[in-house]
Amino acid sequence: MSMRLSSVARAAIVVGLLAGVSSAGAEEIRSHNFRFALQPARESAQVMGAQRFADVVRDKSGGKMIVKVFDGGQLGTDTSSLTAMQVGTIDFSLLGTGNLTGYDKGYMVFDIPFLFDSYEEVDAVADGPVGDKLKERVIPKGLRILSYAELGFRHIHNSKRPVKTLDDLKGLKLRVIPWPMYVEFINATGANALPLAFTELYTAMEQKAVDGATNPFDNITATKFYEINKYLSLSRHMYTMMAFIMSNKSWQKLNPDEQAIIMAAAKEGSAHERKMSRQKAEKDFEFLKSKMEVNQIPAAEVAKLREIAKPVVAKFAKDIGPDLIKSVEDQLSAMRAKKK
Repeated sequence: MSMRLSSVARAAIVVGLLAGVSSAGAEEIRSHNFRFALQPARESAQVMGAQRFADVVRDKSGGKMIVKVFDGGQLGTDTSSLTAMQVGTIDFSLLGTGNLTGYDKGYMVFDIPFLFDSYEEVDAVADGPVGDKLKERVIPKGLRILSYAELGFRHIHNSKRPVKTLDDLKGLKLRVIPWPMYVEFINATGANALPLAFTELYTAMEQKAVDGATNPFDNITATKFYEINKYLSLSRHMYTMMAFIMSNKSWQKLNPDEQAIIMAAAKEGSAHERKMSRQKAEKDFEFLKSKMEVNQIPAAEVAKLREIAKPVVAKFAKDIGPDLIKSVEDQLSAMRAKKK
């Protein structure tokens, strides 16, 4: 019998050897149980995104890696969740990027009032060089940004009166997240900015401790703020970006293949969350028009709000980083120029 191998036989041997190398190089997907904490209510796009993330992790790991989602602030506030992720007692969270300004002030760039005109602009900045650069900055703080999602464009809602002019804001007690630029801007409008945890807001408005707040349509609908706030004024004054965040301690416990599953799930989870957020924004707006007195703020009054925002931004520019602000502004200017 001839010892010479046919080309088919030789090819089969090579394929078998390569398969062996590939198998040897792959690391075993091990069993893990993770905790994912976030503030929004179960009906929100944010929880939908977190659950999609959990589902993808489970499916891609063959059921070995399980993420349990705790919505509605069950595991504490955003601030306490960040601390818990740093020490590794919570594995994931989805929260507004303004919460990260205590770790890196560059994240205030996303909180600049009237920064974005469209979702297209938001996605370009978040998924571009600026978003990537900011991800790297918080790793030494024990936090790993996996991807960006959104809360959306904010509008003013309250129980006192419709906001149609700048004067209508004066004296209104509006709940804010304790983010420096957010607080400063609301105070600059003549309203009183009152920092308060999101999970406490419904009760605070019900008890008249605060008159209202600023939120995207999704939050107003999912948390049923329309039950106690009659007026919704379309200001679109600020966009709130969110981040899928993982404890760096939890990340470091994973092997490369497990880390790849987490990254793929975060990409899919954030894409799903943005899609749901934008679809819900349209539906929620139609729903809210049947529940609240909704008004547009005239362009001349919006222009006044934009002017009020300028010195606020200037105050924080040094902390944010002039180069970072310029990078965002240049990117947005280039996009807008192409549309003309």
